[in-house]
Parts: sequence; C-alpha cells; structure tokens
Amino acid sequence: MEKVSVVIPIYKGNQYIPSIISMLENNWETVNDIKPVKIEIVFVNDYPYENLVIEKEWFKHISWIEVVNKKNQGIHFSRVQGLLKSTGEYILFLDQDDEISSIYMKEQLSALGDSDAIICNGKNASKLIYENPIELNKAINLKEYTPGYNRIISPGQVLLRRSGIPQEWIENILTRNGADDLFLWMLMFYKKQKIGIKKNGPAGRGTGCSSRRPTFRSQHPCNKPCAL
Repeated sequence: MEKVSVVIPIYKGNQYIPSIISMLENNWETVNDIKPVKIEIVFVNDYPYENLVIEKEWFKHISWIEVVNKKNQGIHFSRVQGLLKSTGEYILFLDQDDEISSIYMKEQLSALGDSDAIICNGKNASKLIYENPIELNKAINLKEYTPGYNRIISPGQVLLRRSGIPQEWIENILTRNGADDLFLWMLMFYKKQKIGIKKNGPAGRGTGCSSRRPTFRSQHPCNKPCAL
C-alpha cells in the first residue's frame, strides 16, 4: 500500500495542530475513495521547551510520529529529522500554518506518475503563482533558479518521491531558514531528477509558509479547492 509522510516542523505552534490533523484526515478520506493510501504525520518539535499538544481522539485513519529536537535547530534540520523518522515512500513538507485542500493527495499522487517530484500551481495574494504556461514551465527550468530566485513559493506545492531526495540535502544542513527548499530544488535539477508539473490547471489552495513568507492559495479549474 502506498504511504505519504507529511513532515511538519512545529515552533510554538500548538494552535495549528488540530487543523493540520483534520486537513489530512480529509485527504485520507478523499484519496481512499480511489485507492488505498496510508498517511502519516511527522511532527518535529523545534521548540522543545514547550510540549506538543496532540490528542489521540483527533485521529481516525492517519498515524503520527513526534520528533523532539534537543534545542531550536531551524527548519532544514527539522525537516531532515522528520524525513529520517518517516516511513512513507512519498514525502510532503509542510509548514505549521500551511493549508491543503481535501483532494491534494489524490491530485498529486495521480499526477506524479514515474517522476521524482510533481509541482502544482497555487495563488499568492489571490493571484496565480504561475499565470500562464510559460511561467509554469519556468518552475522546472534550472536557469530560472540560478540567480537565487525560487520559482516555488512553498515546498507544499511539491509532492516528492523519497528516493529522489538527494543525500547532499540531508547531510548539509543550512542554518538560514527559507533557503533549504531552494537548495533541494537546485540539487534535484543538477542531478537530473525527473520533476513534473501539473499542467491541467492549478492544483488546490493553501496558505503561505509562515508570517515571514508570502501567502498563497490555489484552486482547481472547477473553482473548488483541489491540491495546494
């Protein structure tokens, strides 16, 4: 059975945990109407001075793991620790205030095919991130990233195959928050990993990574929330 591990660093973010669980329970129900898929959440507590509040009764179908950093280590370290503890063959990195719609998993798993990663569209401040096919294709063009510009607003736009995540990203931890995702995409491009784009319209809706980064939302062409 396929399994998706959703890795979520938590920093003073207990207030987000119930909605995260509800959001992913909804995804489980939608994707399992099509085929059996397991979903696990890996919560990484990057503020170990405060215990995470996670109630068992909030879970119906999905499983969860808690990882506690010894001290505040930052987003890249936390994502890697969550990745190492996860057990799914597919990986989704979310931030604690991210939102995905109930059909994100179904849409992204269907679009992934034999790729190592699949990118979906979204909205930033009510505008499409990629407003036309030319802009969308820039998301898979290495030359568009080399000036240091990240064409992917949030890692939540990307469903990854575990086997496609470069070891260099795991072993070389960046201390600047917000740079690790660009580092990941650059490594995957240089290694000629197969990265696909979901071309049949935007793929859902979501909020941005944190108050430090832009918010984004996206919708399916049917005008209902879809993936990110």
